[in-house]
Amino acid sequence: MNKSDFDQFSTIWVSASEIYNISPSDGALTLSFHALAKYDIADIQAAVFDFIANSQYAPKPADIINKLIKSDGRPDANEAWAIALNSFDESSTVVLNDEIAAALEYCRDIYQDGDKTGARMAFKETYEKRVATARAEKKPLKWFPSLGHDKASRESVLRDAVVKGLLPASHVNKLLPAPITEEGQKVMTAVKHALLTSSETSDPEVVAANLAAMMQTLKR
Repeated sequence: MNKSDFDQFSTIWVSASEIYNISPSDGALTLSFHALAKYDIADIQAAVFDFIANSQYAPKPADIINKLIKSDGRPDANEAWAIALNSFDESSTVVLNDEIAAALEYCRDIYQDGDKTGARMAFKETYEKRVATARAEKKPLKWFPSLGHDKASRESVLRDAVVKGLLPASHVNKLLPAPITEEGQKVMTAVKHALLTSSETSDPEVVAANLAAMMQTLKR
């Protein structure tokens, strides 16, 4: 917020407080404004509305800050560690964010040395620090895929990330094989038939005829 937002902020804050029969002083309004100044007025308004809809008590700046920092989509440390665990299996495709990736890199050697408890503690400490810094700097959340060797399970993980809103469908589509069209299916069937028929005979004329038929199919 900036100084021009003070009147709008005051209206929001006073109105919310009056619901609980409280009339904040000018000094309390000024202090609350400065405590929340690094956040956008629209985000503050949404957080205040959400708070009063679920609380029996008048909002304090700390309540609204907690609402704001928990609404950025970043998982808590335990959820982040569950995601990170999958990434230790190089065959698995995992969707990470910058903070998980940084904490993961910090604890990877500890985990690979066999100290899983120590790795988890190191990860959580590093992750929480990274998240706090990102939130203080208002850094946008960024998810990205880390592709594993197992191509069979890759698609389900990436498609699930699209459904959850973590990755754009356009990006995921570039990472996956294009779907087989009806025409492509016809070509595959013709090739399979030609190869199977050719394997049943050693007559070069038959093999040549089968291959010629296959080529004609490809040209259609």
